[in-house]
Amino acid sequence: MLVTHTGTHSSTHTHTHTHTQGRTAAHTHTHTHTHRDAQQHTHTHTHTTHTHTHTQGRTAAHTHTHTHTHRDAQQHTHTHTHTHRDAQQHTHMQKITNKNITVQILHHNSNSPRSKRSDCAPPPQVSRVYVEDRSRLLYCEVPKAGCSNWKRVLMVLGGKAASTWDIPHDAAHGANRLRRLDSYDAAGITERLRSYTKVLFVREPFERLVSAFRDKFESPNSYYHPVFGRAIIARYRANASLGALRSGAGVSFPEFVRYLLDVRRPVGMDIHWTPVSQLCSPCLLRYSFIGKLESLEADANFLLRSVGAPRNLTFPNFKDRNPRAERTSATITQVYFSQLNTSNCKHGRL
Repeated sequence: MLVTHTGTHSSTHTHTHTHTQGRTAAHTHTHTHTHRDAQQHTHTHTHTTHTHTHTQGRTAAHTHTHTHTHRDAQQHTHTHTHTHRDAQQHTHMQKITNKNITVQILHHNSNSPRSKRSDCAPPPQVSRVYVEDRSRLLYCEVPKAGCSNWKRVLMVLGGKAASTWDIPHDAAHGANRLRRLDSYDAAGITERLRSYTKVLFVREPFERLVSAFRDKFESPNSYYHPVFGRAIIARYRANASLGALRSGAGVSFPEFVRYLLDVRRPVGMDIHWTPVSQLCSPCLLRYSFIGKLESLEADANFLLRSVGAPRNLTFPNFKDRNPRAERTSATITQVYFSQLNTSNCKHGRL
């Protein structure tokens, strides 16, 4: 139904309810709106039929979809899905869009005191975003794009460390005490996304991919070798040795790429090679500042000055993980990609 508003406001609601004890209760809602005011609004309302199935002491399911389109100073699109298990609990999915921010949030609401915010699933678009409230800064973590040193900077900004040089690599990742955006409630998430400086640092995608491969598969690693290495070798290496199958060490770059291209890959993706678009949702979150690894120090220091960081805090440039290995560059990336046989790609082989 399309309604163009240029005058008065009237509202017609038709509700049909049918209830049978222990059986389906069907609800149909029809809404007609006519508005007349100084502004012109176009509203499109789509309402699904509501079907409730009630069984004594069991689940009552309720699905409700609303689509609203407003033509005024801002545009808003709302999609609501409700699922009720009883009179006490419900789950509410809300997608909020306006000219400044888009974020999808999953709420769990309940009248029961047992309901906790920790029971909620994290909003996927903000699960990698770190918060520094003192500087009103949001940083989305992109592994292999300077994230270790960015975490060190956030720790110093938040008073959790005196200097970036005092923070070991493992402490920067495992004991940083930094808070993620998805740990806040819906209002806290929305307000920080609206008012804080939102920061994203990216890297040339193929170079980032080679850097992740070198870091996780060419150096000893007690996690990536047995979890990813074993599965990759078993799937993509013909006549693999028993030792390679047991240890998972020695994955080649062509084997790694075959794993990435396989839609039925034997083990899931990892944040170190997951695309930035999936980690940080740049099409949904409007970042205030997007820097590049290729100019990391200059970009980061400019940003720190713009958010009022202490003058003595500069972005660290040290490499404390595999420090003897040369940093992955465009030249090194070209060497790795030269191992790929493009003629075999047509047949699904590298």
